[in-house]
Amino acid sequence: MTRLERALRAHEGPVVVAWVVLIIVFTVGSSHFLTISNIDQVLVQSLFVVFVAIGMTFVLTVGGIDLSVGSVIGLGGAITGLLLIHGVPAWLAVLGGLAAGGFTGLANGLLITRLGLADFIVTLATLSVVQGIVEVMTANAPINYPPHALSTLTSGHIGSVSTAVVYAVLIVIVMTGVYRFTPFGRAVVAVGMNPRAARLAGIGVETTRVRAYVVSGVLAGLAGVFLASYLSTVQALQGSGYELTAIAAAVIGGTSLRGGRGSVWGAALGALLLSTLQNGLVLLGLNGYWFDLVTGGVIALAVGLGGGLQGIRWIGREKVARPYQDGSPA
Repeated sequence: MTRLERALRAHEGPVVVAWVVLIIVFTVGSSHFLTISNIDQVLVQSLFVVFVAIGMTFVLTVGGIDLSVGSVIGLGGAITGLLLIHGVPAWLAVLGGLAAGGFTGLANGLLITRLGLADFIVTLATLSVVQGIVEVMTANAPINYPPHALSTLTSGHIGSVSTAVVYAVLIVIVMTGVYRFTPFGRAVVAVGMNPRAARLAGIGVETTRVRAYVVSGVLAGLAGVFLASYLSTVQALQGSGYELTAIAAAVIGGTSLRGGRGSVWGAALGALLLSTLQNGLVLLGLNGYWFDLVTGGVIALAVGLGGGLQGIRWIGREKVARPYQDGSPA
């Protein structure tokens, strides 16, 4: 098998191919697409989804789902903005936004594992509750924190590369290491594949699930901080809709909605693909509803085939493996 064949068979291979096809189509359709300024804009705008999609990868792999990340983005930005307004140092304000996201994830995980509630219902309720909290905190008015307080996160450059892109690459590398090479990452995959077998192997199933939701919350909070930096303001509904885009990015990258399989790099590439799609549609003068249509279609395709662009290749394997797996809740 050649290197090209191995690359195309990997989780990320189909995403890269689809991304290249989009680049060719939009380059032909618009002379502005491959300009340096537009490429930088695509990369920066994709990183907000990258962060949330990585967290969603952990949750989906463990066999859950997190619909609260959109409102957590707003919460992370709002907490950070309010702390900055009250004179708190920028680094401490950022930690406050991350802590708010982590606490929300912890609450989700505990409600799901300790009370046995459905993850869909819990995170949907959290979406509404947190959104209400942010609306109260902001009084339905934008939070304008001191200028340049967070400007280095998204407006700085290292050479010709935006600092935001550098931060995003570092996060992807770190979280890939956590997912693939740590006991926690291996436990996430094991619990998603077969909770009962994971328990018999000595893995703390409930603890692993809670930690996955905490990771999702922290990364959603981080996305909120970066989004606040990029927009230089915070609004109550700032993260609205990101939950569906994050799910789409994760499943495009090879994460199964049935649990037990995922790819951090794949999720990042999926987010980049969706950002490229959205940017290209705008340059072609098409209505933004087309992006919503494609995003919803990707999720529907993933449900039907078992996981994004990898669904067709994996569905046969899952049918073979399913009789030997006890998928009942642990």
